Amino acid sequence: MNLVRCRAGDDATTASTLVVLLPGAYHGATDFLRHGFAAAVLRRGLALDLAPLDLRLEHHAGGQAIAMVLDAISEARRDGGYRAIWLAGVSLGALTALAVAALHPAAVQGLCLIAPYPGSRPLRNEIECAGGIAAWDPGAPDPRDAERAAWWWLKGQGRGAIPAWLLYGEHDRFAAGQRAMAAALPDDSVVATPGAHDW
Repeated sequence: MNLVRCRAGDDATTASTLVVLLPGAYHGATDFLRHGFAAAVLRRGLALDLAPLDLRLEHHAGGQAIAMVLDAISEARRDGGYRAIWLAGVSLGALTALAVAALHPAAVQGLCLIAPYPGSRPLRNEIECAGGIAAWDPGAPDPRDAERAAWWWLKGQGRGAIPAWLLYGEHDRFAAGQRAMAAALPDDSVVATPGAHDW
């Protein structure tokens, strides 16, 4: 795990919160640093550490992504002594964060979903044909189906115990699906800004 300790000046105190960063399908761990995540934490004086995880598309396609996230969380709890661990994911990483919360609810204390990939069109059609997420019956979450597990969590089966923020660009190519995801969350935890599906 790549651990980035965000400390201003010579502050050597240990942060009590770790944010594990989950990249999108065609990005890697270093992209979070390149796009200013650590710098933003420092600017705001937040007492937290970042752990960009090097998840790749092949990890998602091969079914290893959730296990890799859980391994990173276990390592952080064992070695870092963190009281709270959040997952912050971009695009497919955000969908994976939701699936982890659904399948392993005690693993994390919060979610930050940035431009989340809303899942495949067939699943979204299924939800729409059911009359929306409130009427949809997702069945029990299945560790082999991260998309369905993510929407199960959004439906409210696992939601409520931990906070979740959803942020997306109004011109994102997945904006319709993201609005459907946002409708399942409290209004004050959703931020829509001008922008598309990019950094």
